[in-house]
Amino acid sequence: MSVTELWFASAKKGDLKQLRRLRACADAPSTDTQDKRNRTALFLAASRGNSAYVQELLKQGADPNK
Repeated sequence: MSVTELWFASAKKGDLKQLRRLRACADAPSTDTQDKRNRTALFLAASRGNSAYVQELLKQGADPNK
């Protein structure tokens, strides 16, 4: 599984530890990276009610308008 695939999987699960590990990687995806369906991690987390994950992404600079 690629770093980007892990990124979106962690957003779907609301896995904050994984989010922080992935953001620390040299090849970490942008907070606004989109999946094949043009969804961002912020969108995926919000649509699943993962408010702590959403707050962390916003804190890290995710654009709520994407």
